[in-house]
Amino acid sequence: MKKMKKIKLVFYVVALVTLNFSCLVDDETGEDSLSAFSSSPNIVGFNGSNAALSFFTDIGTVRRDFPVEILGGQDNTPTTSDINISFEIDPASTAVLGNEFNFVNNTGDLLLPAGERFVNFPLDVITGNFDPDAPTTLIINLINTGNDSSVISANANVLTITFVGCQADLSGTFQVSNSLCGAPTNTQIIGNDDGSWSLEIGDGFFLAGCTTNATLLNPATINIICGEVQVASQPSFCSSNGIGCITGGTWDSASGVLTMMHTDTFFNGGPFEWTSTYTRL
Repeated sequence: MKKMKKIKLVFYVVALVTLNFSCLVDDETGEDSLSAFSSSPNIVGFNGSNAALSFFTDIGTVRRDFPVEILGGQDNTPTTSDINISFEIDPASTAVLGNEFNFVNNTGDLLLPAGERFVNFPLDVITGNFDPDAPTTLIINLINTGNDSSVISANANVLTITFVGCQADLSGTFQVSNSLCGAPTNTQIIGNDDGSWSLEIGDGFFLAGCTTNATLLNPATINIICGEVQVASQPSFCSSNGIGCITGGTWDSASGVLTMMHTDTFFNGGPFEWTSTYTRL
């Protein structure tokens, strides 16, 4: 019995020593990692990869700021020296310097002062020169920094700014039909204060015209971005029942025709797909 107790005691001591050793190793590894992290370079980049600027009338030159931030590295302590960030226009840009925009700082550099976490990249936007027929883009690449304690992020080094100047006017009475069934009917499209468009019938006259639910007009709200339909709010019965959901579309301002594609997953025999046509009267 005594021998057995001694064996158990030996096992206990060995286990305890092993546990303490493991803790010491983990502590040292953690300290090493923390030390390495605190001495790693600051990682600098844009806090977003895309931005859209929409102006449909000439209101002159407008200043817009796009933050460039310290995204990681170090141990969240303030920088002790300035970070000089070099940038360039990507050749794939379609917007033109002096037309849609001007740089506030023409040196090609942006200064993030010591002790700060971010600096704004300012841009003068020339609202009267936006293309009324198609969006244009300015792509800014961050190239490098001016000190050894900071680097440009490989994942946040590009900002694409889209200039949208093509405004649509869908207000009025339209004849609406769909490619599935029934005779067309007349409906209204009304403009909203935020630039979106409210469709009294948002599913191409499917729910009210192709089923027995004649009073359910299934309204929707859309935006038109340079001839392309973007959904602001799906038809009322899309979210709840999958009826008349808008999957895309186009607006032809010359002919006054709005075309949209829809789906239905509610009624037996589906899913259904169809195209709706709204023609201004």
